[in-house]
Amino acid sequence: MSGKTMEEIKRECWFLDLNEEKQYIFELIFKYHKYFSGQDKKYRYIVKALRLLVLVLTSVNTIILGVKNYISVDKQILFGLILSACITFFTAVMSYFNYEEYWMRNIAIHIDLNVLRDNFIYDAKAGKLKQEGTANKYREELENLQKRNIDYWQRALKRIG
Repeated sequence: MSGKTMEEIKRECWFLDLNEEKQYIFELIFKYHKYFSGQDKKYRYIVKALRLLVLVLTSVNTIILGVKNYISVDKQILFGLILSACITFFTAVMSYFNYEEYWMRNIAIHIDLNVLRDNFIYDAKAGKLKQEGTANKYREELENLQKRNIDYWQRALKRIG
């Protein structure tokens, strides 16, 4: 399943057997999955880049402050202060924007959507979606994911404001 585009999925027998409402529900699941997959990657790169940047700056700062024979003390202090300010700035950015929490949230939502998508496909292939109310279960799960996400951001905005 992973790696298939929506156009490839639309040509599969199990998808063609679905009515319009069920196809729409799967397209929503697929759309949200693709979005949160992208968010997961974006925040993972941001977190790793900021952590690596702080690590490198800290290491360089330690080296500069430790080589008294090669750099004058005045330059050591100047470079040390500049690097310390950069380290403080990037650490504050990581803390303020809390990219790691966003990344973890997106991973959790992404996993939930993986399960939802795989269960939908299994039920579609097994013919279980023809039973009354089965498609509504998936729509309700999607709505619950959306509501949890909206509630999270509303609480986050209240904390900021």
